[in-house]
Amino acid sequence: MIFHSHILRSVKWVVLLVVLLFVSCDKKDDNPYRNLSLDYYAPMREKAFAVDADKIRNAISNLIYTDSDTILSSSRLRRYYSEGGDFVWITRLGIDERADSLFTYLRQVKQDGFSIEKFHIDEMAADIAKLRSLDADSIGNINKLMARLEYRLSKAYLHYVSTMRYGYVNPYQTFNRLDPMEADNPRAGYHTLYDVPTEVAKADFLPTIFRKATADSIGAFLRSIQPTNPYYYMLRSQLATPGLSRGQRMKIMVNMERCRWRVADLPHNHQNYVMVNIPAYMLRAVCADTIVEMKIVCGAMKTKTPIITSKIKRIDINPQWIIPRSIIKTSVAHHAGNVGYFASHRYFIRHRATGKKVSPSEVSADMLLGGEYAVVQEGGAGNSLGRIIFRFDNNLSIYLHDTSSPSVFERSDRRASHGCVRVEKPYLLATSILGKGKEKLLARLNYSINADVSSLGKKRSELSEAQQAVADTLQRSKLIGSLNVDPRIPVFITYFTLYPSINGSLVDYPDVYGYDEIIARKLKKYM
Repeated sequence: MIFHSHILRSVKWVVLLVVLLFVSCDKKDDNPYRNLSLDYYAPMREKAFAVDADKIRNAISNLIYTDSDTILSSSRLRRYYSEGGDFVWITRLGIDERADSLFTYLRQVKQDGFSIEKFHIDEMAADIAKLRSLDADSIGNINKLMARLEYRLSKAYLHYVSTMRYGYVNPYQTFNRLDPMEADNPRAGYHTLYDVPTEVAKADFLPTIFRKATADSIGAFLRSIQPTNPYYYMLRSQLATPGLSRGQRMKIMVNMERCRWRVADLPHNHQNYVMVNIPAYMLRAVCADTIVEMKIVCGAMKTKTPIITSKIKRIDINPQWIIPRSIIKTSVAHHAGNVGYFASHRYFIRHRATGKKVSPSEVSADMLLGGEYAVVQEGGAGNSLGRIIFRFDNNLSIYLHDTSSPSVFERSDRRASHGCVRVEKPYLLATSILGKGKEKLLARLNYSINADVSSLGKKRSELSEAQQAVADTLQRSKLIGSLNVDPRIPVFITYFTLYPSINGSLVDYPDVYGYDEIIARKLKKYM
């Protein structure tokens, strides 16, 4: 502890004597003071430096009472001290070098776009200087000073660690409560718009990181929580550009926040990957030394494409489209019984339990909506999925696929799908994924996506004369129905409104789903 200057000399002799006694008693204990509390120095009190643990806790209680910060780390901190949690930073010797290690990182928060004032960095630095000065006049009330340091250091530490380790925004909570499955009825649940494996702070978060603060390796711990996405540091450099407007700064910070989310996988971890950036309306396939880009169509505002990651495992050629119930409800059910409608769209109805086809004339709208029957579109030309679909495991039935309406790629606003991603050049994407040295396979693939396969799966008696003639010329041995992708190719469906082009320069994209503003609202109070 710190003592008044006129008694400092005598106190030093007392401390030295105590040290010698402990060292001589047991040399096996590396830290004989480990279990000492602030009360250890109670007999050595002096009016200006009377350290009292109870008074420190009372002062912390007053700080808690006036702390209205609503972020999760602050609420957990208030609970920790309210329940009598141990002191983390103050010791019998005052404040040690752990605070200096923390300050090394706290002084960098401005580079990350946040306010030094919000972290009380200057106030804490001044209090530490007072505590280390051994000047009673500048210290004032020692218990209040130590309470301020204990509480503010813990708050800044929790705030910094939680921000750099997990980000300010919990993407699961933020995006998966935006779009109700039924308009004006939140009880029906919400559409999942974010389904990327992402670490979030758990119940044991606070005691875990406090253990790190009391260890000798706090510096190593603070280094370990820094964002791992290299794109983060490109954005941070951009943030230092002079003359940025407030809007430009916020856009950079929003995308930096996305990079702080601790996702399980990132594109830069792989030599081969496919990445879709929704705001850019673009797909980028990186395979060995080849990079290809193409336009995409993403989900409309009411049927947004979710942010997900997976691995492409299979390419299906001339796929059938099993129409989702949501589309049956809005676009198909009211045509029940209309044979012409189903024929013109090349739809057929199949009983789910038996697999048997059922005539459209035999079903009602209620039957189609009941779930016992599936409405399926035949594969081939005109199919809504196009000629190729790229399948990967996910919880939301989202895929990359071709389209029967290529003109949609000429639009500037390409929010048009029911959630899946339509790709402009599916054959080029397939060749990139399958790799080099597969010319014969690619020739068969090319034949399969251009052949008239409308006769497949039908009896000859069901075909017209023209269809029979086409069927007779079909080279079935060349057709490919499906190709396994081995090894599987990572696929990332992302959302960045600032992202590097192929040549490395940052490109600005529109906030097509309004996600930037949602994140910005949470960040503004820390700028």
